[in-house]
Amino acid sequence: MKLSKFPRLVQTEIFDHLRHSKLFLMSLLSKNMREIIKLSQKKRFGSITLIRYDCDEPMVSTPSIISYSYGEIVSISQYDDTEKNYFPLNVSGRMIEFRPANEHLSVACYHPEERESVITAIHLHLLDLFGNSVKFIYTASNYKLLFPKLQNLSGCTDIYLKRNFTDMINLEKFLSSSPPVLKSLKMYIRFTSEPFSADSKLYQAESVKLDLHEPTVPDILRLYKGRQAFLRCETCQTSNLVDFVNRWKSGEGFEDLEYLNIDVFPHAAPDIEVRPILNSIGVRRIDTTKKPPTHSLPRVPQKVGSALKKYVSWLETPNTDPITSHVYVVRECDNRVASIQIRGRIFSFGVWDKTEEEFLGMME
Repeated sequence: MKLSKFPRLVQTEIFDHLRHSKLFLMSLLSKNMREIIKLSQKKRFGSITLIRYDCDEPMVSTPSIISYSYGEIVSISQYDDTEKNYFPLNVSGRMIEFRPANEHLSVACYHPEERESVITAIHLHLLDLFGNSVKFIYTASNYKLLFPKLQNLSGCTDIYLKRNFTDMINLEKFLSSSPPVLKSLKMYIRFTSEPFSADSKLYQAESVKLDLHEPTVPDILRLYKGRQAFLRCETCQTSNLVDFVNRWKSGEGFEDLEYLNIDVFPHAAPDIEVRPILNSIGVRRIDTTKKPPTHSLPRVPQKVGSALKKYVSWLETPNTDPITSHVYVVRECDNRVASIQIRGRIFSFGVWDKTEEEFLGMME
């Protein structure tokens, strides 16, 4: 008896006990089967809010695994003539060869010239299966391989640049071709042959986490347009920090900034000079008898790729490091407040979604 002929309750009971990877494969058998699965698994699929295209290894040319928080859905790989047991399935109007990867997971295979069209077809099918409300994120560490721009797709990139890096053209091309929303960008930068361009997508990522071994901090402090920046660097001049704060206060830049943390390498420079900075940025002070509010907010979702893990150990926490400070500055255009904390070689800047009156009212 065909599964499609079973009573609805029986179908639902069967599908409820199948992995998403099996449901994905079964949904490709026919349009009728796809609709039955969507209807019976509506509540289950509704719990999926994010699907990942994982491509973290430097030599992987496609997402090795498409997964969500509870498991794997499908793998994508280049066609291998030595493999057997291929079977064709219609995916969003094009025939794609599949083969088993293991007892639970299947691999969608492509020839080199079909790479982009195969990924696009699978993405369209996932959108149809799970719904347009699902967000997709692409994680990568190989800047030489471009990924097609797809609906509801954002990016999360980890890149390690070798000493005396000279391939800035291709790196900028990779960044510019990344998904429209670059969720996070982590980069370990030694020495490059030229600086990033002023309109580089580096400065547009919602979150950047940079380990800088060359004087690129001033560019970040002038050009960054995102929400959260975490910087480790060789040096950071007092004048650069003063200019950054004053530009934020005047509304000339950093409109969307929520949090900035700069950590100067211990071996590279002395402690950040507190008094010259505070005297130059017009800070306001909270009465020392009062306990100031603590600034902390959720980090933009990030994922450390295995390539970067070999070189840099980042302390990943769900929230930004707390800032509890008696000094703050106020932005002229909207009266928003930012707390400033300088401790040793660490400079922290946290923007509140509050006016000065609301901010001070938190201590009453």
